[in-house]
Amino acid sequence: MINTARALFAADGCREEGAARLIAFAEDAALDDRARVQAARALIEVDEYRAEGAARLIDLAEDAALDDWVRVQAVHDLAMADGHHNDGAARLIAFAEDAALNVLARVEAAQELVRVHGYREDAVTRLIAFADDAALEARARVRAADILARVRGRQSDGALRLIAFAEDATLEARARVQAAQDLVWSRERRDDGAAQLACLADETALDEHCRVLAAEALAKVVGYQDEGFVRLIAFADDAALDAEVRVQAAWALSWVGGHQNDGDARLIAFADDAALDVRARVQAARHLTILGYQEGAARLTALAEDTTLSGAARICAAQALTSIDKYWKAAADRLSALADDPSLDDLDRVQAAQNLTTLAEGDDTAQHTTFADNLVVGDGTRVRAADTVAAAGYQEDGADWLTKFAEDPALDDQARVQAIRALQAFRDRR
Repeated sequence: MINTARALFAADGCREEGAARLIAFAEDAALDDRARVQAARALIEVDEYRAEGAARLIDLAEDAALDDWVRVQAVHDLAMADGHHNDGAARLIAFAEDAALNVLARVEAAQELVRVHGYREDAVTRLIAFADDAALEARARVRAADILARVRGRQSDGALRLIAFAEDATLEARARVQAAQDLVWSRERRDDGAAQLACLADETALDEHCRVLAAEALAKVVGYQDEGFVRLIAFADDAALDAEVRVQAAWALSWVGGHQNDGDARLIAFADDAALDVRARVQAARHLTILGYQEGAARLTALAEDTTLSGAARICAAQALTSIDKYWKAAADRLSALADDPSLDDLDRVQAAQNLTTLAEGDDTAQHTTFADNLVVGDGTRVRAADTVAAAGYQEDGADWLTKFAEDPALDDQARVQAIRALQAFRDRR
């Protein structure tokens, strides 16, 4: 819709019609917020409609009901328009300093301020404040330092902070790995970044998943690929590590140049290893399907049909199978069969039915209605099923069941409280 209006706007003799549509789109609260910003931006780019576009960008920026990032984007577009640099910059500064906004959106506002002519130092001051504020979440501080490292004349200020973050054992592991990765992108500091990634991959006290992330990032750095590869092999082959970590390492190997066979062979072995946690086996099989192996889908099918496994494990396998177009229908049939299987735990059956309602095709809310009306399954299971009905687009049906359960003295007290809370949450969503 937006692109059609823009095309009309650009066409000779159709500008007024296109402008009218863009104005309507920018003001339509039913549209996606980013589309509304896009419509206003299209207006502000043309001299004769600049005031119209600016007014609507300001309206969007001041609408506290919108996503913080959308508001920042609206102000950035305003600041980039001729005649509105100062107004837009002032609003970006206000956003950067507004503690009520998401901190990452505030950092984003400071980044956008860098691009406004004449406001670079204002942006730098705020980026430094973000990076140095120990009260902020680590990923926001790392993001601020990364932006600072890309500002001309301030690269060292940002890089030194990134090195400090990567070495700071008090920060969350993912933030430390991200800081090292950001360093790698800086040509002048690539070796520093690679050294930090190697240290993080070797740090035994670090979260295992993050150690693999560090090794994977190292394997992508020119001149350091082999160092990353050796570490990924070691992680994948270490039986003392969590199975999902080993699968993660094998998956990373499959994407490292020249080592796909090493990763693929390990994923196949993991998918077939009955001694591993089933979720890790499902994950390995799912990865194989992404890599183009039909064997991956065959293994997921086998896991979904394996009656020696728990209901939760079989549902996990069937759900993974639904993401493969060719097997979508077969996977949906398996989820339906699991939902109907009285030998499974009540909650597992409801989970299978819930997974069905999230699929792109079909309508399996009837499965949940069946559970809600089933006097044999547990009270908590019936309440959960009713709540799912309410959340799946059948609000009135679900609400009726929840009300009935909340008022039913025959149900156990815990289930009635659960129903009351679900009913209140449903009403809050309306």
